[in-house]
Amino acid sequence: MNEVNKENTTLRTYIVSFIAAVVGVLLIVWGENLASGHTVIKPILNNIGSIVLATALLATIWELFVKRSFVCEIIDMMRSDYSVIESGIEMITLDFSEIIWGNYLKNNKSLDIYFAYGRTWRNHNATYLNDMSKVNGAAVRVILPDVSDELLISSMASRFGYSVERLKGEIEDAVKDFREIFQQNGENVSLKIYLCKKNPVYSMYIFDNKAIFSMYKHSRGRGGVPTFVLNNQGKLFNFLRCEFDSLIADEDITREI
Repeated sequence: MNEVNKENTTLRTYIVSFIAAVVGVLLIVWGENLASGHTVIKPILNNIGSIVLATALLATIWELFVKRSFVCEIIDMMRSDYSVIESGIEMITLDFSEIIWGNYLKNNKSLDIYFAYGRTWRNHNATYLNDMSKVNGAAVRVILPDVSDELLISSMASRFGYSVERLKGEIEDAVKDFREIFQQNGENVSLKIYLCKKNPVYSMYIFDNKAIFSMYKHSRGRGGVPTFVLNNQGKLFNFLRCEFDSLIADEDITREI
């Protein structure tokens, strides 16, 4: 609605409210001035006049003070809901264990993973990963930190509170586990493992139609971290997909092993 139409609507509201108020007052005055013998009509006129006058006053108050605030609140709510829908967020949790990974790994033919090493995740989902290794045509791509980059591994080890040797061992175990799981059935699954010189700031798991990413903590110690479940219709899914593909395509920082 343009400004002219808004002004016309507001003006009409004021005119109608004014006329209604005048009618209400006239009905009340008429009722009060009736002869005492009109015992039935007098209260009826007074009541009708009071209702009309009150309605006119409420309409004016609504137009002057309430309507704009109400409309703005509704618009803000709609914008917020639209932003969530547009982002593709289906779930947010601070408890990583709340994610039912089987729902995303079952009947899934593509899996892209980027994390530090994911020992707990691999152990927890070993059954589902083994099932996926038997799916003909499945494709798995895994990006892990490059153990040959001493500066990267030293920085990550410090952040996790690990020794450099322990972190290297965790990453090497991850490589070994993925190969054992997905190469046990011959040519069923395409497995590609990459080592990247970027310091991961979150973990990502991209499936056929969903994606999950989990943030890392800056503080030491255990505790919940925000984890997001996304559908493939939103902007965040597309962002993760572009991030993953860009990392693999950048040969200066990523190499396949």
